[in-house]
Amino acid sequence: MTGRSRPGEEPPWIKSRRGGWESKASNLDLHQWLRVHALAMARMPGNRHVTFQPGELGQVLSVVDKKTGVLKPDKNIDRAVKDAIRFGYVHPASTTRCVRILKEDAAYPLFGQEDRPCPVCDRGT
Repeated sequence: MTGRSRPGEEPPWIKSRRGGWESKASNLDLHQWLRVHALAMARMPGNRHVTFQPGELGQVLSVVDKKTGVLKPDKNIDRAVKDAIRFGYVHPASTTRCVRILKEDAAYPLFGQEDRPCPVCDRGT
């Protein structure tokens, strides 16, 4: 597949804005696993490995404390990552430190960075 379409056909890929994905990631009404995917899409680098510091993913994707109504870090963010994997939204090797976008969900080439090693899982794509 060349990434080009024939006249009158839709191309096999689209471009999207990071801001649109960021707003989905911050939407507290969405399931956490979908917010994980949206945040990864918003921050995706050329190698498709979206890295986080320990605890950062749970902090960024905060949840509302049902008792106080205040935002708090999601202490079960690992379950959300596992659910995103189970539903086929992120790569099976994803963790709370490195959420990997599926190869079929990203257009190529990705700015020549697709083989850049990941600082967390120490792998390219």
